[in-house]
Amino acid sequence: TQSLETLNGDFYILDTSGNVLAGSRPRIPNLGLDDTQLAQIAAGQRMVKNLGSRRYMLSAVPLGTSEMVLTAIGLETTGVETLARSLTVNSTLFLAIGLIASALFFTRWISYLLKPARQLLEATQRVSSGDFQVKVPCRGQDELGQLAANFNAMVRQLNSLYQEKAARERELATHEQESHYQNILQAKNAEIERINRELRQRLKEISSLLDLNTAMTSSLDLDILFERMLATIIDQFSCDRVVLFTYNHGSEELIVRKVHGLDQDLLRDVTFRMGEGITGKAALTQQITYVPDLQKDEATLGYKGRHQSRGSMVAIPLVVKGRLVGVLNLHKIETQAFGEDELKLMRAIANQAAISIDNAQLFEKARDLSNTDELTGLANRRHFQLILKREAAQAQRFHSHFSLIMADIDHFKTYNDTHGHLKGDIVLKRVADILLQNTRGIDLVGRFGGEEFVILLPKTDKAGALAAAEKLRDQIASENFPGAEHSQPDGRLTLSLGVAEYPGDSTDIYELLDLADRALYRAKEKGRNRVEAWQAADPVKERTA
Repeated sequence: TQSLETLNGDFYILDTSGNVLAGSRPRIPNLGLDDTQLAQIAAGQRMVKNLGSRRYMLSAVPLGTSEMVLTAIGLETTGVETLARSLTVNSTLFLAIGLIASALFFTRWISYLLKPARQLLEATQRVSSGDFQVKVPCRGQDELGQLAANFNAMVRQLNSLYQEKAARERELATHEQESHYQNILQAKNAEIERINRELRQRLKEISSLLDLNTAMTSSLDLDILFERMLATIIDQFSCDRVVLFTYNHGSEELIVRKVHGLDQDLLRDVTFRMGEGITGKAALTQQITYVPDLQKDEATLGYKGRHQSRGSMVAIPLVVKGRLVGVLNLHKIETQAFGEDELKLMRAIANQAAISIDNAQLFEKARDLSNTDELTGLANRRHFQLILKREAAQAQRFHSHFSLIMADIDHFKTYNDTHGHLKGDIVLKRVADILLQNTRGIDLVGRFGGEEFVILLPKTDKAGALAAAEKLRDQIASENFPGAEHSQPDGRLTLSLGVAEYPGDSTDIYELLDLADRALYRAKEKGRNRVEAWQAADPVKERTA
């Protein structure tokens, strides 16, 4: 009963003759049931009756083995719409909370990931100042854990050697065989120097990992991430050329995303399939592929003939939990140019790079989903208004102008009613594609709702916007939409468009949207399939669909 009251519903019990026995409201509606309808309900069929804005569902309820009553449940249809809007608001709120929680988790995870590297760096600084009692906690069996274990072993060895050196020096002072002990001392010094070199190498590796982690966690923008990643890798390995591929799981191809040392346009359309060339081999096996001399390797494809590389090359697969993210190719002019220590460090760097790229790609997908219309792929209303605010602020700052075009498909309801909503969705997507194909790269096309679209034209006055709108109108009118000849009044699908200019018509973006919308419906009043610009002196009538 409380749920019915929430939706403004009512409930009645009737006998088999249609007389009301009891009800939730004193005022009894006239359901207008004839004998045939009563018989159908008594036979077990459910029946729906519409009375004004209320809808009643009638059904039979047996009482015992021989008696039955009829029930009538009524709902106000507007209540259901209110409930649906409430569910939509709640779902959006839960999604926002989920994104905030994910961001907090990602920040804590990055802090946890960097903690072992910071501990190693602090311990190395203490050793360099003479403290050989330091010990780094070993956590896990990953690259940082192995570095920590190796570091602790070398510190213990270094401490032992220094103690031996001190003991030998004391013995040398008390023995006449100075030359013999001098040789021993020299050997120990050489051993200490060797271990110091190894410590310096480990310190370099730790610093490189820390620098790379810092660079890769400072931004979730893919272009910025790629730029910083390549800069760090080039500085670390002194590479002459670097090519970064990302893996497209849809086409199952590796695509060039970032290049250093070569012209980006030279490799613009170059792709590799799994197992194709050195790059494809590294992707297929998910193992680092090292080629000491490219001229002696038969698998070399020279980037599909675009660039004949010489020297040595390493192809590093970027993998997250067994899933390929991309491949990183490092080149040096010299042959045999990559050492074992460098290859070992590359494995550690590859893991960190793959995780950062994967996180940035997931973030980019989530951002795109929140900014685009699911059906057409155009900017949704919220994202369009956000960009419109920025454009208005920029136009005000630089004293420039821009225009808006509102477009609506004529008689779209007739097309939907005739051919069905699935065919209607196909028309909406095709119209969206035509609008995109016939606007500039700097223009923004959005779906404003239903069959209504909106276009932002930066640095365009009203005359330019009218010309652009007329072009769009003509393109739609000349397009062959299946079934339009049977459902549309003119035998073809058409657009009506309205134009308004900033700041000439208004400096308020919401009023500007309204003026473009009013100009659109002025076009509909004048017969549809036409373009109208907002004129302040024009009389404004009621909107007609």
